Amino acid sequence: MSLLKQVVTMDDSKLNTKNILLILAVVLISVVAIYFILKPSAPVYGDGICDVTENCLDNPKDCKCSQGEYCSHTKKECVLPICGNGVCESFENSNTCCNDCFCALEQENCNKKTHKCELSDIGISDETVTKLISQYFNSQQKNIEKISKIKTDVFENEIVKSAEVTITGEDRIYLIVIDANGKITEVPIYQ
Repeated sequence: MSLLKQVVTMDDSKLNTKNILLILAVVLISVVAIYFILKPSAPVYGDGICDVTENCLDNPKDCKCSQGEYCSHTKKECVLPICGNGVCESFENSNTCCNDCFCALEQENCNKKTHKCELSDIGISDETVTKLISQYFNSQQKNIEKISKIKTDVFENEIVKSAEVTITGEDRIYLIVIDANGKITEVPIYQ
């Protein structure tokens, strides 16, 4: 009996070792499978999805900024430009935020309410411009067909009023500049 007992014990230990190895193999395969299933996949650039590892600077196709925002090169995220913070940010300029970006011309002043650069008024109304231009061309016996685009402008570093003038029977447009003293200058327009 003792031999039979020895054979049974030996077979039981082989069986236990096989079972343990089988269980270990199943556990190992399960762990590897779970790892590959749960493993975060690398972001796919250009797929239209802004993954947590992507940003608007490195992948602007996936991480687009909303209208009015820009991608900050330092923060690598979309931010709204803030007019009046003392920094001339992307998408700000002298026409959209002169508070931060300053006016390009020394004759311009920053309107703090509209945030736009404006030329100072020279004190000549549009009606006066029309009257002066009419007198100027009447003295040359030319008939004015149309006076258009009257605006405050800069000419030779001076704030002026300008207008475009069409003369009856001529195929050209005259650019007329009037300074604060009412002096008229014709500026050639090349068409």
